[in-house]
Amino acid sequence: MTTSLPEIAARRRRERRAGALLVALLVVVLATLGVVQADFDPALYAPPLPSVVAGPGGAPDALADLASPGFEPAAPAESFDPATLYEKIDGKADLYLSAGFEGLTCRRFAAADPPGLGFEACVYRLKDADSAFAVFSRQRRPGPAVEGLGASSVATSNALFVAHGAAYLEVVSADEGERTRAGRLAFARAWRAAEGGGPAKEVRAPFPAEGRVDGSERLLQDSVFGLARLDNVLTAEYDQGGDLATAFWSERRSADEARALADAFVAHLEAGGATRKATLVQGAVTLDALGSLEVVCVRGRHLLGVHQADTEALARRLAEALCVPAAGEGGE
Repeated sequence: MTTSLPEIAARRRRERRAGALLVALLVVVLATLGVVQADFDPALYAPPLPSVVAGPGGAPDALADLASPGFEPAAPAESFDPATLYEKIDGKADLYLSAGFEGLTCRRFAAADPPGLGFEACVYRLKDADSAFAVFSRQRRPGPAVEGLGASSVATSNALFVAHGAAYLEVVSADEGERTRAGRLAFARAWRAAEGGGPAKEVRAPFPAEGRVDGSERLLQDSVFGLARLDNVLTAEYDQGGDLATAFWSERRSADEARALADAFVAHLEAGGATRKATLVQGAVTLDALGSLEVVCVRGRHLLGVHQADTEALARRLAEALCVPAAGEGGE
């Protein structure tokens, strides 16, 4: 049977359309994978645990020794260094590496009955307590600190996050049941008691309490607010009736360094289009940055201020709390 030219042309058009559709679907799949990887959250993507408990696979390690009552090691421990961290958390490796990551150990624990119940514990070793807190503060979820785990801790429905000394712990499970929750908590408390190495970093910045969003404190270690020279800055978020702002505070080595960095930050803002306006607080620089307000001030060897305040009232209130020296305060 002979195929006519119109039939051949029609068949080729159908093949081209089908090919174009497949290419479009492939692009959508790849884009979706990229978005998921870029926003990886261990509390959402915890792997299921094996239904049968395996032996520890060798000599007990520190994590195995901390197994919660009713849970046993489900597989040998996994260890990662800076060169192999991406194998465990490819989408988030840069966050840890930039914070002075030194090593990661993970171990999974499971209950013999019922099968499939358990959690995974991962301990990240950082270069110091500041780095551990920086990672915790970037990863933390909304909520109060957990009793018995210190101020640098928070729990979600299926995970725990804790910073202590120069270490950061994540305990994540696939289920949200009470038994697993109790197992995660028991493990975290045992780990913190055995960890040593000094307490977690405390946020000592003079952030006012009114309007501060619980758990919003962050330690940003480099290129803060887009300025490469600005590092090691504590921030806290504020919400005043829907008006938002960020307070910031950074302890520098000297008053001269604090003043020089304040001048550099103001120049950076002006280079980005911000314009100076009448100051809200004596001694501070106030700028209008394309509709939001910036306040920059120095107290002794501390650089402080307000970033991206929605309203003048909120910017003024925070600036008065941050920039005005307390009675009898010295130059340092």
